[in-house]
Amino acid sequence: MDGDDTEALIRFSDELDLLQSEYSDHRHIKLLRHCTRISEEVGGLADALEDENAARDALRWINATYEDIQEKLASDGQKGSRKRRIASTRLDDVLDAMALAATASRDEGQLATLPTDPPTDGKGLPMEIVYPVES
Repeated sequence: MDGDDTEALIRFSDELDLLQSEYSDHRHIKLLRHCTRISEEVGGLADALEDENAARDALRWINATYEDIQEKLASDGQKGSRKRRIASTRLDDVLDAMALAATASRDEGQLATLPTDPPTDGKGLPMEIVYPVES
């Protein structure tokens, strides 16, 4: 894993630390593990957060990896079973992790929120969707 990917993963982990009310320690580790695996298997995770071609490489790997799992479960007669649902959930987790990593990798000036002036919850945390924008 290269230094840029390491930095991106640290920023991602730090962002999840700030969102403890939304992500348990178990989920935090799971999402971090998914992104680490993408970095180790494909490389260029940090690039995938900014470059469309690098993002496509990561998505190709995700599709191939999780398609293999889906095919194996189907051929074993597991269609519709708990194992198949778990495999589908894992793919969703990977995509969630990539989206969170992309957002966490941006400077605050490169982020916007919906709504623009979000309300807060009982703990004072903003109830918002944060997404990256071009500066």
